[in-house]
Amino acid sequence: MIKVIAIGNFLMGDDGIALKVIDEVEKKFLKEKEKLENGKQLEEIYSQLTFIKAETDFNFALDNIEAGDFLLILDSTLLMLDYGTITEILISEFQNHSNYSLSMHNRSLLSFIKHLNIKVEGFILGIEVAKVAFSLDLSEKLKDKFQQICDEAYTIIMEKSLEYIKKGSNIA
Repeated sequence: MIKVIAIGNFLMGDDGIALKVIDEVEKKFLKEKEKLENGKQLEEIYSQLTFIKAETDFNFALDNIEAGDFLLILDSTLLMLDYGTITEILISEFQNHSNYSLSMHNRSLLSFIKHLNIKVEGFILGIEVAKVAFSLDLSEKLKDKFQQICDEAYTIIMEKSLEYIKKGSNIA
């Protein structure tokens, strides 16, 4: 299965960006799924793709992950890039580092995936944030780019899913 997992905290402003993006991506996905004009390969994506809002509950995320899954983990990042930039990081490359310092959320989830020896493939899609502080709203910097971020996330998710389906699973 292909699983898009959003991690973040709605109460911490920009830290909730992945949760807001997954809602928009899922809406677009369902709208496109209804059309189904894009051929057999996209039909395969539609049948395999699941959206999961884990928020900050990595145990919930783990309960939804199985060996052989292809994961696309959406989370906020602070990598000193332009706000709204989406960084793609292979899970296998990220897990090779002993210091999981990309984000506090992925640290827990990815360290448990590795510790429990769950064989998965996929990517972390980190969305660069401007401000993490107590707030129910995104910063103005991310609000201005929100639709662009959602469109880019949707494109990446569809492209990565299609690549995965075309090559088949290589998970041992």
